[in-house]
Amino acid sequence: MTTQGTLGERVSRLEGSYEHLATKADIAELKSDIARVEAKISGVEGKMSGVDGKISGLEAKIDSLESRLLIRLGGLILVASGLVVAILRLWP
Repeated sequence: MTTQGTLGERVSRLEGSYEHLATKADIAELKSDIARVEAKISGVEGKMSGVDGKISGLEAKIDSLESRLLIRLGGLILVASGLVVAILRLWP
């Protein structure tokens, strides 16, 4: 074998072994993709903080409704108890 043939074979093997490595263009494309994903994440985070505020408002409204419901339920129990007592007193 000649030196050129051996050198050619060595170069072919080296070229074949680096095919799986990323190029500068691949890395630039990946950086661009990452920037787009980061921008989307930032947008979602902004929306989530707005949702968190709305959830807090809804929780406060639910607490208020729960309090009013308990007060009304207590009133209904008192009225029902009064009616039962009145019926029992009037019943011969």
